[in-house]
Amino acid sequence: MAALAATVAVPTLREELDRKVFETIDFLVGAASRGRMTREQVAASLDTLFMAVAGLVDRDFVNIITAAQQTVGLLRQPTAKRYFALPDTDTVRVVSWVPGFARLTFCKYESGHATDSEVREFDSASAAAQAFERVGAIFEKKGWVAM
Repeated sequence: MAALAATVAVPTLREELDRKVFETIDFLVGAASRGRMTREQVAASLDTLFMAVAGLVDRDFVNIITAAQQTVGLLRQPTAKRYFALPDTDTVRVVSWVPGFARLTFCKYESGHATDSEVREFDSASAAAQAFERVGAIFEKKGWVAM
C-alpha cells in the first residue's frame, strides 16, 4: 500500500490553483446561462477573479477568461443613450456612449430613417462621460426636447 501511495503524483499548488480557477470560470459561465446571475454580476466576478489570480495561474488564463466573457456576451458593453426630439418635426437625435470609452456617437433620424451620424472622440473616457452628461443642456438650448 505504501508503494502505491508513493507512485501517485500530488498536484502542485500552481496546478491546483489553475484547476480551481478554471472550475470557477465554468461555474460563472454556467450561472449566467442558468439565470442564477446577471451578465453584469458575471462580468464583475470574472474581473475580480482575474485580479486575484493574474500572474499566479497559467498564462493561457487571459485567453480563457476572454472566451468566457464572449460566451456569456460580456464583451458587448451596454450602451447609454439619450434621445432628443425637435418639436413640430419628425426629427430625432440619439446620443450614444459606451461607458469606459472616449467617444460619443450622434445619430439623426428623420421620419424613422437614419440621415446623419457623427463620432466625436475625447481625450479620455472621463471627458466623454462629462460630455454625455452635458449634452442635454446643449440640445435644450437649441430647442430640442429630451425624450
